[in-house]
Amino acid sequence: LRAIDAVDAVDPILALPVRLSARGHHEDAMLQGLGDRAALVRSLDVTGEVVAPTANGVVVTRAIAKKLGVGVGDEVRAALLPDGPQASVHVSGFADASMGSLASALLADAQRAFGLLGLATSAVARAKPGREAALHEAISKLPIAARVQDLAAQRQQTDQLMGLGWLML
Repeated sequence: LRAIDAVDAVDPILALPVRLSARGHHEDAMLQGLGDRAALVRSLDVTGEVVAPTANGVVVTRAIAKKLGVGVGDEVRAALLPDGPQASVHVSGFADASMGSLASALLADAQRAFGLLGLATSAVARAKPGREAALHEAISKLPIAARVQDLAAQRQQTDQLMGLGWLML
């Protein structure tokens, strides 16, 4: 993707369904492996501060931490669903997610832990100013692109919808 002229920045992501376990408790979550210099996709706390995963660490949502009964430094087992390999990691921080159970680890750690070296399941790309349409078109033409979403357009639509009044009957 970086070779596309309209690309300003790219963050590769490895998204994996996992079962997190600690202290006899379990929670299914999406584990996202993020690059160590990820700028477009990051774990954030409720104040908007970045909570970056550390080496061999995992950032979990506060909801996951509560369900598992874990704190920073505690060990958590992550098992690739449905019956894949397992890895031990330590909770390195807490983030907040608006949707679902989410955990974040460093991309290289997630790839190594689950035997998926070099693999990314998705990527987030930012266009150079004024090149959004060109980027969307170029990515859409890639044979590996299963789906291309314009998050900026989705955000704009959501903002417009949020300004409408709703009456539930």
